[in-house]
Order: sequence, then C-alpha cells, then structure tokens
Amino acid sequence: TVYVLLPGPPRELKPMFGNELLPLLQEQAGGMVTLSRVLKVAGIGEPAAEAKVKDLLHSTNPTVAPTVKRGEVHFRITAKAKGSQAALALIEPVEKEMRQRLEPYVFGIDDELLEEIVGKLLRQQGLTIGVAESCTGGLLAHRLTNIPGSSEYFQLGTVVYHNRWKEELLGVPGELLARHGAVSREVAEAMAKGIRQKAGTSIGIGITGIAGPGGGTEEKPVGLVYLGMDFKGKVEVWREQWVGSRQDIKWSSTQWALMKLFQQLKQ
Repeated sequence: TVYVLLPGPPRELKPMFGNELLPLLQEQAGGMVTLSRVLKVAGIGEPAAEAKVKDLLHSTNPTVAPTVKRGEVHFRITAKAKGSQAALALIEPVEKEMRQRLEPYVFGIDDELLEEIVGKLLRQQGLTIGVAESCTGGLLAHRLTNIPGSSEYFQLGTVVYHNRWKEELLGVPGELLARHGAVSREVAEAMAKGIRQKAGTSIGIGITGIAGPGGGTEEKPVGLVYLGMDFKGKVEVWREQWVGSRQDIKWSSTQWALMKLFQQLKQ
C-alpha cells in the first residue's frame, strides 16, 4: 500500500499532481488508463432515467454509474484500457446508445452547466431573451447572466413581486389578476407575453408561484409554480408542484425553466 500526501492549496497541488504523482501512478498501472465521461440529464427523475438504460448499468468495461445531483441525474461512464484513445473508443458507443435512449433529457457532459448550454444555443441561433420573475426573485436572470458573454442574448430581467408592477411593467390586466390570482396559468402566460413585448426579445419567460413556507391554500399549496414561455409568438404554460424549502422551490423552478427552454431550442 502506498500513501501519498499532497498540499491543499490548488496552485501547489495541481502542478505536483500533474508533474510528479500522475506519471508515478501511470507507471504503476502498467500503461493502463482510466477515463470517464459524465452524461448529464435533467427534466426526468432518477428512477425513470435509470429504467431507460437499466441493462447498460450492468456493463463492466465501461461501467455506468448513476448519481443524483440537484435537479439533475448524472451517468458516469468509465473505461479502462491501454491509452486514452482506446478508453475513449470503449466509452463512445455506450454514450451514443444512452443519448438515444435518454433523448430529449440529455443536455451536456462533464463540467457543462445547463445555463451554459442554453446560452450557447441562444447565441448560435441569434435569439434574445427577457424574463419576468415573481416567486424566483431574480434567480433565473442570475443563472442566465452568470455565463460569460450572456449580454449577447440576455436583454431584460424583472422581479415583479407586487401585482401593481405586473400590471404597470408587464401589462398584465388587473381583471385577470382579480379573477385568477397572481399564481395562475393565465397570469404566467400574460407575464411571458408582457416581458417579451417590453424587452423586444425573441423569447419571454414568466414565472409565478408560491415559494413558501407560508402563503399556501388548499387550492394553491406551497410549491405550486406556473411557467409561461412566449417563444417567438408561440405561447405555452406549464404547471408544477414542488416540495422542499423556499430555496429548494426557487432553485427547482429555475432549473425547470432552463430545461424547458433548452428543449424548445433543440426542436
């Protein structure tokens, strides 16, 4: 058994690992290389995702291991072979098969983020976006603008908590709010249309819901969220019932919005 002690600071650890430890490990492995590819999916739960690739989870080289992340399921495909190219050749057919089975939920690999992939697609297609948020409090805009170069596609974000601003900024009719309430399919649709018109963008997204822990009713419980999307004039609205803390519900709602946008962009 060999024990290796390495320094903690990354600027010391990385060169020491790359220059000293990695060659030693490769030498002891007899030229064998272990290579992994992480396939990332969202918009589908772990049991349903695993069911689609159940037989592949029993493979030995490469192995396929699922892990649950926040709002995502990751499948790590790991192969061992003599050299990186040989390991990659083992991974590629399994990855291809998994992509086919898990379509349209696969959004990225390895270190790629969902908001990063969405931004790349928006840029490639020359599209712009504006978002109107209520229960998520600007978190969707935050995630979209965390990506370098997001000014190429992100135009406007508003947090319209009070109904007054839903009316004044987005043009949501007061009678609509009075009849259906702020947390409703109708208001989510009006918010999406309103922000797209206000920003003059290709896409408008509206999110309204009850993040909790208070404010819920029997008819509209905590965790109820409506997502509206105006995609170049085509408007769709989805309903979801989340569970968890206030922070969980806000994050899940933005993950959901990004995945719906990703799927629209891939069509």
